[in-house]
Formats: sequence, structure tokens, C-alpha cells
Amino acid sequence: MAIIEVNCPACGKTLQFEDTKEKGFCEFCGEQILLKDSAAAPSPAADAPACAAPAEPACSAPAYSAPEPSDKLAAAKTAFSRGDYNTAKAGFEKALSGGERTWDAVFYNALCEAYVSDPLKAPFQDVFNAAGDASAMIKAENPGADDRKASIFFDAFDFIKQFYYKNCTPDKGYVFPSAEAAGAHYTNLERLAALTLYILDIADDATTAANPRLEDTKKQAINLALEICSAAKKNITYLVGYEVIKDKSGIAATQPVNRKLSPLFDEQAEAYEKSLKDKYNTLPGTTAALKNFDERIAAREGEINDFEDALKRFFLVNPEDEKKYRKPGLFGAKKKKEEVESKFSEELLRQKDLAEAAKEDLKELQKSKKQFIADNIKR
Repeated sequence: MAIIEVNCPACGKTLQFEDTKEKGFCEFCGEQILLKDSAAAPSPAADAPACAAPAEPACSAPAYSAPEPSDKLAAAKTAFSRGDYNTAKAGFEKALSGGERTWDAVFYNALCEAYVSDPLKAPFQDVFNAAGDASAMIKAENPGADDRKASIFFDAFDFIKQFYYKNCTPDKGYVFPSAEAAGAHYTNLERLAALTLYILDIADDATTAANPRLEDTKKQAINLALEICSAAKKNITYLVGYEVIKDKSGIAATQPVNRKLSPLFDEQAEAYEKSLKDKYNTLPGTTAALKNFDERIAAREGEINDFEDALKRFFLVNPEDEKKYRKPGLFGAKKKKEEVESKFSEELLRQKDLAEAAKEDLKELQKSKKQFIADNIKR
């Protein structure tokens, strides 16, 4: 027995099955896969160049013809894309002062300011406001779903990731030189979590088309925000001073005296965590996959129940055969069942075969659904 790899025809995920099986179910979306066919057919991904990027799905929202950006705005966006935030900020400010108040000038100007600011005084509120203003401006131009809102989400999340890993992770130390610095760190964690929730709301209205990149990035954003909330509930201490201590031999040494910051954010962090988990569990891909599992399970259960109902009708006409079939005993059980089945009509035999196959499928589906829930549902 060997293990084969196949790609799910519905979601494209790579799966592993024993080569003795003829069919199986995708543990990611619940799709039934005919393994003999899948093993024989080449994977579409296998023939693609290794560096080929996946094509972005087209948005089904109404088309909007945005005005061509000025040279100043185009240059500022180019500077932003290469990470030159000071140059980009100067360009966005010139565009805004010149009357070019577009959604991208408003949003990216605030984002550049956040990138170049002192981390202890990062203007998170300005990013909140700019993201909201930019989203409202896009909505005024196009009331439907709009991919430009996805740009707000992607770039704001990039900022959140960079800010957190650069300034807030445990390897930077949770002992701060002063109560003010510890409080600023604490505030930053709270605002990063709040900003993530806010841009997730904007992303929910970004597109009506299936967009795997958007959904995957939403998952990353939620997981990072949960990590941020967890970090906010850990002990955060600050330096009060030093004290001199002596060991048993009388040798003096100094050691720092730290004080724990009051856990002001714990209750709010827990509220954020609940909202984030709810968002994760209701992502379109997750709910669609669970629905697919439930529909397939219901179909298999229906086939089993149809056979049971037909069997009951058969035993109403042949009551002497029910005990032989349902409780044949230890000796001659197979022969007794075959004797009863010889009286089955062609339709009842067909239903029996369907029910037996459905029972096997049901075990696999329930196992795959359980694994999917373990991997994709936040408790």
C-alpha cells in the first residue's frame, strides 16, 4: 500500500490518500474525489511554471472609471510601493494641498505618517479615520463592492504586521524603562487589535467575487490580532529603579526593581478575541465548506434511511424474514441474510447497495468534517 497525492478539483488543495481507495473526500471543502481518475490525470499545477502567480479573480462589482492620477500622486504611490515612506508622504501631502483629495491620497498619507512616526506615539487614530474616509469616498463613487477596499485592507494589514513584529513582540522585551513606555506599548497593542477588526469590516465589502488571496489574508489578520490580544494580557513590567543586595559572603550587587503594569486591557482584549473568532468562523470559505459537508452527509444519510424504510415495508409483507436478517445469530449468519436477500426486488437490492456505499462514505465525510473543524474553527 502506498500514499498518493491528488489536488481537490473544487478548492485545489493537495490531499493524501491510500492508493487502495477508489474515492475519498476533501478535508478542506468536503468535495468527493474519484481517486483513480485523479491519480491518472496530471495536476494542472504540475505543468505550470514554478514562479507563476495565481490570477486574481475579476470583481463582479459595477465598473468605475477613476480619474487618471496626477504625476505627483503617481510618484507618491511608486515611492510607497518601494517602502520610501518619507518621500511618499511628501508626495501625498503635495497632491492633497493641490486639491487632489482622492481616496488613495487620504489613506496612504496617513499610513506613511504612521510608518515614519515614533512607535510610542504612532498616530493610529489618524489611520482609523483615513481608512474610514477612504472607504466612504470609494462607496460614494461606487455603492457596490469594490476591489479598492481590498487595497486598504492589504496595505493596512502590512503596516500592522510590520509595526507589531518590529516594536511589540516578546523578543523586544516586556520590561520597559518607564511606566510611560509600558503604557504606550500596552496602548499600541490595543489599537493594533482594534485597527485589525476595523479593516476586516472594510474588507468584508471589498468584492462579491471569490478571492482566495483576500480570504487567506483575512485569516492571517485574525490570527495575528489574536496573538496581539494574548500579548496584551501577559505581564508587562517597567523599571522602577535599582537596589543593592549582598550575598552570604557580603559581596554587594545591584539588581533592577520592576513593577507590573495594571492589566487595564484584559477585558477589552477578551471582547476583541470573541469578535475575531466569530469573524474567522464565518469567513465565506469556512461556511461554504461546512455547508458542503452537511449537504453531503445529509445525502448519504438519506440513502441509508431510504433503504431502511424500504426494508420495513418488505418485512411487513415477509415478517418471518425480519429476525433472520436483523438478528441472524453467530452461526450461518451470512447464509441466512443471503437467503432473505434472494427475495429482494431489483429496486430493493439497488437501494441496499447504495446504503452500504453511503455508510462507508459517511464515515469518511464525518472524519473529514471533524478534521476541518479542528483546523478551521476558533473556539
